Amino acid sequence: SPRVIEALARLRPDQIGFYPPYAAATDAVAKYLDVTPDRVTLTNGLDEGIMSLAVAYLRPPAGGPVPEAIVPEPAFEIFRFDTAVAGGRLVQVPPRPDFTFALDEVLAAITPATRVVFLTNPNNPTGVSMPLEAIRVVAQHVPREAVVFVDEAYAEFAGASFIPELDSFPNVIVGRTFSKAFGLAGLRIGCLVGAPDTIDPIRRAVPVYS
Repeated sequence: SPRVIEALARLRPDQIGFYPPYAAATDAVAKYLDVTPDRVTLTNGLDEGIMSLAVAYLRPPAGGPVPEAIVPEPAFEIFRFDTAVAGGRLVQVPPRPDFTFALDEVLAAITPATRVVFLTNPNNPTGVSMPLEAIRVVAQHVPREAVVFVDEAYAEFAGASFIPELDSFPNVIVGRTFSKAFGLAGLRIGCLVGAPDTIDPIRRAVPVYS
């Protein structure tokens, strides 16, 4: 957008040469998503948000069971990569022939060791959306310690989002990015949205001044 180019050209030397405050950007994103700022965590692209979530929820505890991450396929490869980096166990759910969301198969894959269920709505790369009711059902069936992550990178194109329902589902985290609909992939602007207590462990895993 020409407006983005103009905004970048107006950056002052102190905005480039010093570590930035994030309050104004957080407030702007929260306003756009119609949530309170305490529910938003900015990340260096949504990729960093997914990695931080994996670090927060998929690191094996000392002497405890290996945390499991459920990934309905096909899916963004970073889900598999970050699960491996964090030390979690990947549980892949094969796709259905028509690529509709395999709800029964995902529910069958949930175990007491499940800590993250990675969902994508609409799906990348198929473009197929899942019913919001399916997200509700998954969130109701995971263990108390688990979170459901909903990647909404393409939500602006789909016209539907789970964000308005987060008050009722504190174990769901929604990921959004400004790389797609806004065309800002090179600026690396993403965010996680969720209940403050659920987001807090992830905030501690995000690098300082990312």
